[in-house]
Amino acid sequence: MLLGIVAYFLSGRSKVSLTSKLVNDIYFVIVTLTSVGYGDIVPHTTIAKIMISLYILVGFWMWGILINHLMDDELEQLRTRLVKWCDNSPYKNFNNHKVMIYLTIGVIFCFIIIGAFRSYFLETMSVIDSFYLSVVSISTVDYEDYSFDGRVFEFI
Repeated sequence: MLLGIVAYFLSGRSKVSLTSKLVNDIYFVIVTLTSVGYGDIVPHTTIAKIMISLYILVGFWMWGILINHLMDDELEQLRTRLVKWCDNSPYKNFNNHKVMIYLTIGVIFCFIIIGAFRSYFLETMSVIDSFYLSVVSISTVDYEDYSFDGRVFEFI
């Protein structure tokens, strides 16, 4: 994370700076590491581009290891509980694979809804724009047509 903050410091600043330098630093690091990259803060110097490229490569590797370890344990516990529930319920013939698919879809949908509510209430966007921004963010499509005015929520 420190490498990302240094890279942002060398990047030549954003188009607009409505928030504090530290909040922008953390925002840039999180948005880059999650591969969203709204385009409101971009590197301008050669050294910044090199550092950010290294940060992205190392960061994705570390992010992948962390998520893999966390999710393996949590999903195995959840799967065990769901299998026990399915075995003890009247739905014994329910496919365990379907449970995992529905669970994954449900979690993604929850993140989309939370993000849409956040944009609607804190950024005062329309319902459609809030939903659109949430879907674009979670899918990391990055059309660069919307970004947040505030920075604090993005790294919470």
